[in-house]
Amino acid sequence: MPLPEGTRYRVKTIIKDGIKKKIRLAFHPKTNKVIEAKKLKEKQNAR
Repeated sequence: MPLPEGTRYRVKTIIKDGIKKKIRLAFHPKTNKVIEAKKLKEKQNAR
């Protein structure tokens, strides 16, 4: 299912054991609930 128009995104960064993980959260425009959480590419050696 495609995401509705006007969907807002927020990228959350989690640093664990020197590894940065990014998660993209998609929020529904009307209800503001998270409708999708997608892992983005991981980057090594976080400071």
